[in-house]
Formats: sequence, structure tokens, C-alpha cells
Amino acid sequence: MKKIITLFLLLIVFSSFVFAQSTTPEEYTYDEFSPVLHTIRRTEIVTLGSLPFTVLLSNLGYQIIRIAFINPDAGFVNPLAKSSSSSNTFTEKEQIGILAGGLSLSLCVGLTDTIISIIKNNKTKKTETYDSSSNIHIDTNKRVLPEIKIENPYLPSESLIEEQNDYIEDYQNENTEITNDEGIN
Repeated sequence: MKKIITLFLLLIVFSSFVFAQSTTPEEYTYDEFSPVLHTIRRTEIVTLGSLPFTVLLSNLGYQIIRIAFINPDAGFVNPLAKSSSSSNTFTEKEQIGILAGGLSLSLCVGLTDTIISIIKNNKTKKTETYDSSSNIHIDTNKRVLPEIKIENPYLPSESLIEEQNDYIEDYQNENTEITNDEGIN
């Protein structure tokens, strides 16, 4: 019986290699998801990404307030301490308050980022126009790049270049006068 089960399992495992298709997944295109979904995903990432930091900030803020106003004799509590035997620990109500403060701070960070990105996107939409009939993108932003002047010690100076240009101009003027005089005779 064991041989039959082993043979059956081997058949299942190796048949997956025989009938497997080797396809590589295609990368997402920009137009695959709507801008609203991009905004929601960005908000989710920023909110959840800031959560550990906001919870720690909320914990620190609560402890400072606790020491300053509630119990000046209490010291700082290690929020990662496993032992609950110490009298210097948070109650369950305090822990819930710290977590709720961290969650609300995290949500504020995510919504602030969303509002800023929406304002930026609307600002760029106002300055860009699209011609839908020919798929031409026209950017009406006037960007002026500053002029950067770099002096290279290996290149001739501007005064030398002007001097050479004057010499070439004089030479060309002399040659045109000679050809004009010869053409008149």
C-alpha cells in the first residue's frame, strides 16, 4: 500500500513539471489601473508604513505627558518589556489609548500625503493639455533653465576668439574687395 501511495505522489509531483507552462508575468502598464486606485494604494502604503513610527511617537508623547502632569515620580516605561510584574507598566486602557493615538496619527499622515499629491496632480493637469485626436501631449509649463557658464582652461578665452573672428572678417572683406575690383574691369 505504501508503494502505491508513494508512486501516486511521485506521479503527481513529476506530472506538474511535464505539463507546466513557462510563462513570465507581464509588467503592469501605466493605464492598467485608474488614477483613483493609484491614489488609494499610495494612501494605504503611506498610512501603514508610518504606523510603527506614529505608535512609537504616541507612546513617547503619552509618557512625557504622564511624567509631566499625571505622575511626576513615574519613570519611563519600556513598551517592549515582557514582564508585567513591575508597577511601572501601562494598564490595558493606557495601551489601547496609545495604540489609538498611533493609528490616528498614521491616518493623518496618510491623508495629508493624499491631499498633497491630489493638489500636485491637479496643478500639473492645469498646465498640460492633451490633443486626444492625435495623442500629442503639449506641456504649457514655461521652464527657464539658468544659464551655466563654465570656463575651461584648455579652451581659448573669449577675447582670443573675438580677435580671431575679427581677423577672419577682415581677411574675407579684403578678398571680396579684390574679386569685386577684378570683376569690374
